[in-house]
Amino acid sequence: MGTSTEVLRAGEAPFADRLDPVAATGLMPMVIHWLQRDAPANIRAIATTLDPARASHWQTALERCWRDGGAARDPVDALEAFALELLLQPYAEAAALGPPQSSARLEPPQPARCPRCGGLPIVATLRERGHGAARALVCGLCLTEWAAHRLVCPACGEHNADALAGYKAEEFPAVRIDACNTCKVYMKAIDLTVDGLAIPIVDDLASVPADLWAAEQGYDKLRPNLLRL
Repeated sequence: MGTSTEVLRAGEAPFADRLDPVAATGLMPMVIHWLQRDAPANIRAIATTLDPARASHWQTALERCWRDGGAARDPVDALEAFALELLLQPYAEAAALGPPQSSARLEPPQPARCPRCGGLPIVATLRERGHGAARALVCGLCLTEWAAHRLVCPACGEHNADALAGYKAEEFPAVRIDACNTCKVYMKAIDLTVDGLAIPIVDDLASVPADLWAAEQGYDKLRPNLLRL
C-alpha cells in the first residue's frame, strides 16, 4: 500500500481536502485483489463481484466515503463499503493529525460528529474519573477519540434520562448497549473500568450478538462498523 505522502496531500489543509482521490483510486485494485485472493472463503466468494477496473466508480465512492466520514449506509453495498474503509482508515488516521474540521458538539439537532474528520462515532468508551466514569466517543473512520456528555444520545441529542436505556449481557461484561427510545438508535459503550485491557474497536467487533439483540429490540446502530454490523 502506498505511503501517506502519496495518498494524502501535503500541508495543513482541512481534513476533507487532504485525500488525493486519484492516488487513492490507484490502490483499489490491490485491495480488491487481496480480498479475492486472501480473504476468508465466504468473502472471497462475493469479492469476485468487485471490478478493480472501474476506476471512475471507485474514485467517486472513495471521495464520498472520505467526505461522509465513512458513515453512509446505502450508496454502496456492504462489501464495497468494507473495501473502501479498509483502504481509507489508515490514511484517515494520518490525516486526523492535521487541524480539526469542527468543534465536537453533542447538542441537538445534529448527531455527534468527529472534530477531526466529521465522521460519526462507532463506539463509546467509559474510563474511570473521580468517583465515576467519563465518557468519550471514538470515530469510526479516523479513530479519533473525544470527550462526550455521559447522558446525551449522540444521534439526536436527547438528554432526558427516562428516554435513555442501557443494556448489558453476562457474556460481554465490559460491553453495554446505550440506546435512545426517542430516535431508536444505539451504540455500544466499552467500559474500561470493568476491563482495563479492552480495545474498543476490537470489542465492538467481538460482541456481534449484542448488535443482533439490539436489532431484535427495534434499535438501529448509529454507525456500522468495518464489517457493516
